[in-house]
Amino acid sequence: MTSKVIHVMGLDVGSSRVCAVIADVNAHGKVAVRGIGTSITSGIQSGWIVDEGELSKSVDRAISRAVAQAGIKPLHVLTNIPSAGVRFLHSAGFVVAKEESGQITAEDRASAIQLSKNIVKDIQERIMHVIPISYKVEGRPIEYPIGAYGRNLEVGVSVILGNQATIRVLTQILNRLGFQVNGLMADVIASSQVMLSLHEQRRGVILIDIGGRFTKIAVIQNQSLIKGAIIPLGGETVTSDISQCLNVTLPEAERLKLIYSDVNIGRVSPLESIEVTTKDKGRKRIKAQLLSQIVEARISEIFDLIYKKNLIDDANDFPIVLGGGGGQLNGLPQYIETRFARKVRVGLPDDMSRILENPNYASAYGAILQGIQTQAIPYNKLPKENVVIKWLNTATAIFNKSKV
Repeated sequence: MTSKVIHVMGLDVGSSRVCAVIADVNAHGKVAVRGIGTSITSGIQSGWIVDEGELSKSVDRAISRAVAQAGIKPLHVLTNIPSAGVRFLHSAGFVVAKEESGQITAEDRASAIQLSKNIVKDIQERIMHVIPISYKVEGRPIEYPIGAYGRNLEVGVSVILGNQATIRVLTQILNRLGFQVNGLMADVIASSQVMLSLHEQRRGVILIDIGGRFTKIAVIQNQSLIKGAIIPLGGETVTSDISQCLNVTLPEAERLKLIYSDVNIGRVSPLESIEVTTKDKGRKRIKAQLLSQIVEARISEIFDLIYKKNLIDDANDFPIVLGGGGGQLNGLPQYIETRFARKVRVGLPDDMSRILENPNYASAYGAILQGIQTQAIPYNKLPKENVVIKWLNTATAIFNKSKV
């Protein structure tokens, strides 16, 4: 009997954690999650793969836990890549229409996109994504060019580059573990599929994912990535700051950050104090404001960099969606709303929160959705149920039941 679903896996290889999501995809592209597994990342430092063997063990642990829960081991896998070496830029392709009618064709559009890939890049870089974001016919902006009259077509694109060695090593790891790699992608491409609603993606939105060691930013409008960047600062940077400034261990610093800190310092009373356990003097009390000032200083630096890169643009009013563990910091939404006068949402949109219990799984699940959207998962080759036969089978069952 021919299977009516494809078993697939989405993988998120982060700087702090590996997450695997196993799901069934049917002939209509509908997804049903069957298993989720996570593990602590080893073998990656500052976003670079430094120990292939250790990373392989981390990936295998996460996958094994997902397989144990799902009861199946899929063949197909789609994965993001570690963030170091990922670069965003803009390019454009120009063509002269070939059709005698003077209309722009799909072939002209494809040719212009292909020409946009002629960019200056390092020998160690590989083009991962080319995303059309604008069109001009005879120098005039147009929403969609196919069928438009004109001879000259210009296509503006966003290009995302990845590191060749990182891609090669990650592919080798997954191949040795018995998987077929159907797609590799930048993390923001995967996470945006889950963290953002369709309305947000169409109207315009800024996704800011504050991970362990990196903050990833994606500006999306008309369901296309307009701008993006990766900043090598994240939640673990904040934890390290607390550890150094207060002379506490990293676990203690993480506890203080999550429970007692508030990025919105105005909400912290100058009279409030908290107890901390230092490395050399044991327990002591400090002003709660001191802890929050340490956290706010690093968060302010991160958002200064985001603003300087023109990712939060004064020319628009795009709302901001916060993801990643760092996005859960107390007072962060209020801090952003006050500083940038924008609406802020934290975590998954309502429709996704009914599917995933935790936004930490967003990138792994989003990799599957991206695979469906780009047809990297061959779900459309599955047999579709014949509606007439289904109706006849149902009618026969009802008739037989009525005779009993």
